Amino acid sequence: MSLPPKVACEHRLHLHHAQGVPLRGHRDGGKMDLRTEPGENEGNFKALLRLRLCSGNELLKKHLEECSANATYTSWKTQNEIISAYSTITLRKLVAKVNAAKCFGVMAGETIDIGGVEQLSLCARYVDLEEAVVREEFLQFIPVADMTGRGLANTILSGLSDIGVATEYLRAQAYDGAASMSANYNGVQAHIQQHFPNAMYVHCGSHSLNLSLSSACFVPRSETAWEQFPRYASFFTLQNVKLLSLLR
Repeated sequence: MSLPPKVACEHRLHLHHAQGVPLRGHRDGGKMDLRTEPGENEGNFKALLRLRLCSGNELLKKHLEECSANATYTSWKTQNEIISAYSTITLRKLVAKVNAAKCFGVMAGETIDIGGVEQLSLCARYVDLEEAVVREEFLQFIPVADMTGRGLANTILSGLSDIGVATEYLRAQAYDGAASMSANYNGVQAHIQQHFPNAMYVHCGSHSLNLSLSSACFVPRSETAWEQFPRYASFFTLQNVKLLSLLR
C-alpha cells in the first residue's frame, strides 16, 4: 500500500526516533534526484526514502518528482519540526509516568558544551508502576547562567515545573560532591531542602566510585599493579597454550 508522501516521511522519521539512528547527510536540503544514485552521502533519512521508493511507493515517487521546492517534506527544517513534535510527545509521556509514581528523585549535573555554554542535565528516578521497575530517565538540558548553589537550585526546580513535573512528590536529590551541589548551607541540596524537606540528598554512586579509583591511582602499590595488568594480559594472550592453561 502506498502511503501519502507526508505520512511516508513521518514514518521514516519515527523509525529513526525509535531506533536512535541519526539523520543528517552531507547536504540535507533541496530536492532528491531520483534519476541517479547520489554522488555523496545523503544521510540515513533520504536513504530510507529511496528504499521506500524501491518497494513500489508510486505516490511518494510522484510527489518527490513533481512537488514544489518548498513542499518536499525532506528538508532539515521539516525534519526538525517533526523531531520537535516527537520530543514534546515523549517528554509528556515521561512526565506523566513520573507524576503517577507520586515519589521521585531528581538527578542533575552541569558541564560546558562545545559552544562554551554551561548546560545542566536534568534527569528523574522513579518507579514505573506499569512494569514495577525503577527507571532513570533524561528529561532535558537547561542552559545555566548562575552557577551558585541557589542559582542551580532555582534552575532545577523551575526546569521541573516548566515541563509539568509535580515537585511536591520530590523525595530525593542525587548530585556529585562539588561544593556548589552538596554544601550543607549554600549548596543546591540545602536550598532545595528548604522548599522540600523530604528531598534527601545522596552523593552520586558513580561519582564516588570515580573519586575512589582516581585516589587509588596515587597509592604506590596500586600504581604498580595497574602497570603490571597489561603485561599479564599480554603474557597469556600472545600464546594460545598459555591462554588455554589459564582457562583450565
